[in-house]
Amino acid sequence: MAIKKHQRLNIKEITLNSGNGDFYLLFNQFLNDFYHADGKTKQFLIEEEPLTSSLQPKERCLLAATARQLAVDFNLSIPTWIDKPIYFTTSPIYAFNSKDKKFQEYLIETSLTEFKRHGLYLGGNILERV
Repeated sequence: MAIKKHQRLNIKEITLNSGNGDFYLLFNQFLNDFYHADGKTKQFLIEEEPLTSSLQPKERCLLAATARQLAVDFNLSIPTWIDKPIYFTTSPIYAFNSKDKKFQEYLIETSLTEFKRHGLYLGGNILERV
């Protein structure tokens, strides 16, 4: 992975560097970098469209929903790429691929608005950092 020590990871770089199955590790690094960046840098980190050819539908939707939610939460411009049809799913995706109806109801109730818009029901704490 060719990421410089102090360089912030933008949303496109997740896809450029996730060839070894490191998508979720890089996604979490992106969130850490985003939350520690200043406003101008935050916009840069979500602006460039990811490469989608190697991504699963859930991963594509996750990146778009994340960019949209962060833009809304931090009063940033919403990137235009997130409204392309490829970033939406036609059937709902639930956390842990749950088939449990009660848990699905809970996820529907608690998921972030922008994630619901993209068909993802992952709960309300998906973007929280510890």
